[in-house]
Amino acid sequence: MSISNSLNNSINPQALEFLNSMVRINLTLELADKYQLPEENSPLVTELIFNLASGKISFANLPQEAKKVFSFDDSTALSFSRDLLGENFLFIENYFPGMMEAFESFGGRPENYSEVISRISRGLVEERKYFAEQLAPDKEYIPEPKGGDDEPLSIEEYQEVFKSGVLSFLLKLDSLEMIEEFNQETIVFIDENPLAKDELMKSLLSNQETVGNSPLLIEGKKVDPTAANWLKDFIREKGSDQFDDLALAEYLASASNPKNLSPAEKNQLRRLFNLYRNLAFFPESQIDLPPEKWEIIPIEEDLETKFPSEGKEINSADNSARRELEESLRNFQKGSLEYRAAGEELERLNKKS
Repeated sequence: MSISNSLNNSINPQALEFLNSMVRINLTLELADKYQLPEENSPLVTELIFNLASGKISFANLPQEAKKVFSFDDSTALSFSRDLLGENFLFIENYFPGMMEAFESFGGRPENYSEVISRISRGLVEERKYFAEQLAPDKEYIPEPKGGDDEPLSIEEYQEVFKSGVLSFLLKLDSLEMIEEFNQETIVFIDENPLAKDELMKSLLSNQETVGNSPLLIEGKKVDPTAANWLKDFIREKGSDQFDDLALAEYLASASNPKNLSPAEKNQLRRLFNLYRNLAFFPESQIDLPPEKWEIIPIEEDLETKFPSEGKEINSADNSARRELEESLRNFQKGSLEYRAAGEELERLNKKS
């Protein structure tokens, strides 16, 4: 069953990429099988999904629609609605106001679908890589970071890079193609090796490269300004949960240890923390971005502008951050610590424009 162009055109293109993917199609087939729907009814599930995505059906009315289309009883309609939203919309929920409220009202819990989210993340990476190879089979590949052979990096080589080459190598790459290829390969490597992310995090959290020359004061003790200690200080100040750009701006503007850093050193520290966020909270750290923009090494906007990838929207991530910071400035009291931090981060983004 084909979905009309008018429906497709009414859906956010980043959400549409997932909804049109083989990952989503396979999930839909499994959902139909779970609820013992006849094979000829599987296209009706897809139609229901696209009607929800385009706004033709409200998320709150999904159980009633499921009862009408599939003749479910009340309990089955509620369970089916919960699974349909958890498997098809939780990954892209930021594009659909009202979805999460409906999902939770149906008894849905995001943590119950974490394996599905990971499966979607892996599947989209693999699909993107497959189609890129099919569309550009003769493209000359950039040499591997380890020196030019076609073998991917081993876990030991990845560990060495994250332990001693983050500041001296990864964050100094000035080729957008090299950064994007390293990001793609690292994401695939993490997805294919369940323990890889933890091992890379251990390496990053023990990194002895330095930012700045002055010692840090942590819990009353002076320590070297290593990447490991900067990360320890940031986590001590802001907690170990995923953080946003405002929390990062507040730390750089008001925490005691970064005060003596130069602007260039603060920028280096900001990129280190962004790399930490991308890796530590992957794939949730990338959930607001289309798969082609997923990253471990943070890409600087000026590099992206100088070497834009074909078909890539430029500045979308910073534009989103800029809107959030502008909204924060309207809500914070003028002169407050939060207001100053948001203002400094907004000024930094505006200088890059």
